[in-house]
Amino acid sequence: MKLALVLTIFVLLGHLVTITMRKILQVEKRGVFSRQYLSEMHKKMEWMIRITFLVMLVAGVILVGTGAVRKIFWFMQPHVLLIITMFMTELLRAVMEWKHEKNRNAYIFTLSQLALIIIFMIVLFLTDLLVWYG
Repeated sequence: MKLALVLTIFVLLGHLVTITMRKILQVEKRGVFSRQYLSEMHKKMEWMIRITFLVMLVAGVILVGTGAVRKIFWFMQPHVLLIITMFMTELLRAVMEWKHEKNRNAYIFTLSQLALIIIFMIVLFLTDLLVWYG
């Protein structure tokens, strides 16, 4: 119940902040799961991040599954890999927006969204709402 309440509050606050930031910075609305690459280099680098994520995920599963290691390293755990991958792709997007986007405020908007996600993760960690931290 606490998790549902925190998630609802965060989604509502996040949506409000996103709308406000978009209006202040005059940034166009992007699709939630759409991938719009700003250059060919952006596309290649993002795919390199994704492939690295998948290789590390498979390596972790194989190491634990075969008994090569008893406990997987903290940075090889799927949720940690997912958070790192998300952080890296959004940071890459912000850098590419800073370099290639016509609207120079786009990278500020992306960094503000990334900051919101980081704050959310910290709140979840500090309140012991995540199963893997509990």
